Amino acid sequence: MHQNRKVEPARIFKLCISAAAFIGILLSRGIARLFGIRRQPHCMVLYYHSVPAEFRERFARQLDTILRHTKPVHPEHTHSLENGELYSLVTFDDGFRNFLEIALPELIDRKVPSLMFVITEALGKSFGPPNAPESVMTAEQLRHLPESLVAIGSHTLTHPYLPDSSEKDARRELVQSRLTLETLLNKPVPYFSFPYGGMTPSLVCLCEEAGYSRIYSALPAFTSFGQTDYCIGRVRVDPWDWPAEFRLKLAGAYNWLPVAISLKRLLLGNPLVSSLTRWRFPGATGKVRQSLIQGQDLAKETLPESIFPNHTDFVDNRKR
Repeated sequence: MHQNRKVEPARIFKLCISAAAFIGILLSRGIARLFGIRRQPHCMVLYYHSVPAEFRERFARQLDTILRHTKPVHPEHTHSLENGELYSLVTFDDGFRNFLEIALPELIDRKVPSLMFVITEALGKSFGPPNAPESVMTAEQLRHLPESLVAIGSHTLTHPYLPDSSEKDARRELVQSRLTLETLLNKPVPYFSFPYGGMTPSLVCLCEEAGYSRIYSALPAFTSFGQTDYCIGRVRVDPWDWPAEFRLKLAGAYNWLPVAISLKRLLLGNPLVSSLTRWRFPGATGKVRQSLIQGQDLAKETLPESIFPNHTDFVDNRKR
């Protein structure tokens, strides 16, 4: 599931805009200090997917950058953030086994807490594109993660693109995944993140009904974890990010992306722009989402059958 890491013009373009945004952030902080304005606490939530072994050293350097410029916070200890401080929360989606083998030792060495979002039916199997699936942790491995450093959240049962699901299916993905994890871990699971970042207002309401106390999106934004901050923004990071790229993401300099995405959708809603875009850039109006849960459960003996009510076999989650 490794991304194409060649230098792309779009990536450089985003970096340049973010560098300008970073200057604006520094100026605003300087003005606040000059006039003695007490700024509310800001937390930047990062989300990783896979941490391949060949990128362990770069991942470790990223953690050092996090410690140098922010205060890492545990998701269960966000109620007492101090004004004027910049915090960070490190999260991981999908529950890949290389989190256990590669990322976790580095997190433990630096005492950096994290939040892991798990696809419950992928436990003990593999997940990812058909041509590049990656191993997912087993239920037993998940159960033995250090609670003081790793909190667990749900990432649905089967990783569908929820906006395309019926209300009944979406509710099942939200509720049953939480109940499955709570049975497995014998503790509440109050956190949820949306697969592919697929989020709508109606899905947010379903998350509240499903019993989640906080949900996480895939759009970057600062949070102070206030009482009204129910849906928390996150910025995607990867171990192969350039150092400057990672530093800007950590600083919140990529928080302009949601506005750009909204403008893009608005433009593509125009029939003329949409037709020109499809002609010049085939496939530019939509992103193919294709991920599979593959293989037999590698540790079925650790999972009582009652944990997986009404769910059998592996699932093809391709968005058609």
